[in-house]
Amino acid sequence: MSEEFDVGYGKPPKSGQFKKGKSGNPKGRPKGTKNLKSDLQDELGEKIVISESGKTKKISKQKALVKGIAAKAIGGNVPAMKVLLDLIVRVTQDDPDSIPEESLSAADKQILENFKSEILKSAPRKTKGEK
Repeated sequence: MSEEFDVGYGKPPKSGQFKKGKSGNPKGRPKGTKNLKSDLQDELGEKIVISESGKTKKISKQKALVKGIAAKAIGGNVPAMKVLLDLIVRVTQDDPDSIPEESLSAADKQILENFKSEILKSAPRKTKGEK
């Protein structure tokens, strides 16, 4: 018989150990299999037909989604406004020059401040014990 060694947690028998130079997952993920990100990009890139101003148009699902959120936000839906503003911040975060501060008029700045205060009012308040 071969030499004696401990068998237990973290010490499988020699017959159950991986051989040197051989993968533990030889088949692995098949080539061409897409991950969630590429599946999402494909799905949002698909075209759908919408009716806008009495005319039919083919636009991507992504654009339709953005149009829907923007329409709700313009209609006064506060959660949609927050989603839209968060999306704007996330998209423009990589490009700090996309919205130069000096391009905003005093009225625009006031609107943003009013919106910010409305959002903060509706946010749940933390007590002293919460972090």
